Amino acid sequence: MELKDFRTLLEIETKGSISLAARSLYVSQPGLSQFLHSYEEQLGFAIFERVSHGVRPTVKGKGYLDLIRRLVEEYDTGVTVLKGLSRRRIRFGIGDQRGTILIPSMMSMLDGRDMGFDLEINDTISSRKNLVGALKQGIVDAACTTVIDEDYSMNGNIWVYPLLREEIMLMVPKKHPLAGKLRKKKEGEHWVTPLELHGETYILCDGKREIRKMSDQIFHTMNVQNINILQSSTSLFTVINSCLNCNTLTFSPWEYVCHSDQCVCASVGEEGVYWTHILMARAEAFLPGELDLLAQMLRESLLTDMENRHVASCN
Repeated sequence: MELKDFRTLLEIETKGSISLAARSLYVSQPGLSQFLHSYEEQLGFAIFERVSHGVRPTVKGKGYLDLIRRLVEEYDTGVTVLKGLSRRRIRFGIGDQRGTILIPSMMSMLDGRDMGFDLEINDTISSRKNLVGALKQGIVDAACTTVIDEDYSMNGNIWVYPLLREEIMLMVPKKHPLAGKLRKKKEGEHWVTPLELHGETYILCDGKREIRKMSDQIFHTMNVQNINILQSSTSLFTVINSCLNCNTLTFSPWEYVCHSDQCVCASVGEEGVYWTHILMARAEAFLPGELDLLAQMLRESLLTDMENRHVASCN
């Protein structure tokens, strides 16, 4: 007695006819009749009795059909639940500007790679503060953002995983006077001293953006003075284009400006300054090992996107 036998008996009950059931099951009527006869003989009682218009369950047959119906329904429900567990939906948040660059490489990484869950990406959350809020409210299950010299320890049920450190560069338009004073580190790479940042004009992102916090930290820790901030914008892309048009300076992750032939990127100080990309997640949303897989995929996406340049290990 197998599950397929139970389904066959339930189909006979549903159709009320051996011939109609045989047609829907794509078997011959004599073959189905022989199956039913052998099954009832093995069971020890008749499940169906013949009537003028087909067949109907006997008293014992009705009880038996109710039993196997519950078994089939329980089995189907269990399989559905297990499938749901194996293909769970993980809601992933990422900042809108970072997402513009990172999501294509993430999609490429996910193509053909079974993570054990489906990743639903939300790139409408604009700041780390809002991403943390979305995690705490259960709006997203995981998020990728950046931090500056901050503790990576767990925050309540928010699990934090450092991914890699990325250098923040000074973006210098090629027509800017500073472009001719840049110091060479190695072929194609340059750096400036903090002293050379004094008295310059900058266009920066507004205070809600992490890159603005990083810019302010550079000015503060390196004691950069007499700066003139021409304007600010919520969009780093707008800032970069404005700097090129106005021949002013700004700070940016290398990947945002690396494809422009109108500017030169320079490290701030010979060693450079860095922020850290982190994965934040609600630990209860993941099965064992899944966070490690997601972190590995994100790290690979970041490294691919940055072409392994101006990045450093978190170790």
